[in-house]
Amino acid sequence: MSPRAHLLRVQPSSPSPPPPGLALVPPPARAGVIHLGPDELVLFTAPPAAGGAAACPEGARFRGLRAIHACYAPAASTEAWLRDVLDALVPMVPGDGRWFARLDGLAAGRGAGILVPGGAPSRPDLAAAELLQVVGVECYRALSQPRPPVELLSRRLRALLPPAVERRALEALLRHGTPDALILSAGELDGLALALGLRLDAGVRPPSRTVGLLRAVARHLGTARRLRGWLPPQAAWGGAGPRARRSIAPAAIAALRDAGAIVREEPAGARRRWGALLHGEYALVDHWREGGAGHVLARRCDEPGDPAALHAVEGAVLRATLDGLGAPQVGALQAVTRATVSLHLASARARLRCASRRELLALAAAFPAAAAAPPRAP
Repeated sequence: MSPRAHLLRVQPSSPSPPPPGLALVPPPARAGVIHLGPDELVLFTAPPAAGGAAACPEGARFRGLRAIHACYAPAASTEAWLRDVLDALVPMVPGDGRWFARLDGLAAGRGAGILVPGGAPSRPDLAAAELLQVVGVECYRALSQPRPPVELLSRRLRALLPPAVERRALEALLRHGTPDALILSAGELDGLALALGLRLDAGVRPPSRTVGLLRAVARHLGTARRLRGWLPPQAAWGGAGPRARRSIAPAAIAALRDAGAIVREEPAGARRRWGALLHGEYALVDHWREGGAGHVLARRCDEPGDPAALHAVEGAVLRATLDGLGAPQVGALQAVTRATVSLHLASARARLRCASRRELLALAAAFPAAAAAPPRAP
């Protein structure tokens, strides 16, 4: 026997092609952890994948995702930013919507303004001024706290005020055409308390699924507000020009890196976190190419159902595709049709903000060893 004959026995008789994603983006890759208030963000860095800017698909399934993308989008001013988020929120609630945004500096001796969807200019918030007189500065400041991120205004008043003061507060709001409202609180930016609200008729409540989606949007709005707090105005609100980004993530990461706020993760921890991203435990903020590398920013989910995170079946289909299985095999594995496999991959592409399936597979395969393994606590 030839001294090299044993090498022939380890070669498969009909070699299969390599998994499509694994051949596109080789390791290495690394990660860094950022803590901003209650948020845990992870920055993954790997060789860049080919692709371009991807618009969020139309349709009811992605209404929450479009609102989340609006939270991180650059804008010309704070008002323009909130107005863009409002415009994305309007389709989420049937009917006229009656959405509004508040920029409130009354507790600090400044004014308060109301924004509505569309191009109408802001107007003074007369209801807030009267409410301040009724409840006092300290209670009014407590009403603006961002915890919980989504709450009925009537419930918040009931929790913070004595019954007699609560009645006077509700009467003041009713005089200004607000029997009740669902409030999405984002905290303070540049000394202004930011909140989005949906006016409701007395006794009317939006569906629980809609409230869950709005809760996710409110948390992303708070994260976006904290990221913007790190940026100078020209970086936070610049969105024009040939180098315009689809989100503020690149500028925010540059500022956080300069401040030493990114803690380097060990390779094993980076792989675990990437596995958690593919299992839906992290929601994607954005990914971009810069300095010869690809960067992925993700936010740990507070609860299941975040529209910017992979759903369980989407992650399973994506991991099976990374393993080299074709659509018929993936469909048999998941007990779904081939068309449904394509639908799940399209949804994964939207949630990971990829312009093509090739870019999706390249992005997902940045940490090959983490793709199939179930995540463990970091």
